[in-house]
Amino acid sequence: MPLAGTVASDRVPNFDSCQADGSVLQYLPVVIEAPVAAVHGTFTVEPTASTPPLPGRLGFFFQAGQASTPCPGGEWSPSDSFEAAAYDQPRITGYIVLDQAFTAATPKGRSDVFRTLQLRVSGLETVEQPLTLGPLTTGSLCPGTQDELCALLG
Repeated sequence: MPLAGTVASDRVPNFDSCQADGSVLQYLPVVIEAPVAAVHGTFTVEPTASTPPLPGRLGFFFQAGQASTPCPGGEWSPSDSFEAAAYDQPRITGYIVLDQAFTAATPKGRSDVFRTLQLRVSGLETVEQPLTLGPLTTGSLCPGTQDELCALLG
């Protein structure tokens, strides 16, 4: 999926709590298709050894209801959790957001940063049965774990 610029308010409700200038944000949507009912988990975006210096804050935000506050106290978090409450929820979308990506020196954004980031999926659980990973078609088990998925974005 191509990188896009600016986070529209309909994508992440109440993003103004993040105290950011929307014109300099770059985001990458992460879509969970057809989740199992009552599954929840946490997604974390992490720089790797090959990530260039970040131009600004880095965050991960799932779409949430109108009552949500994605950045309590203006603080960005590289992690967010989701919960699929029903079978009729066909997709859940989260956004990796990079602040200060569009500048005079980088008018096309910072795709070089996104390509080097790692996405970690952890805490996958369902009330109906334990959720196990495998076989994996994307990414691999995170080092030292049997239940966390790590995948490079690039």
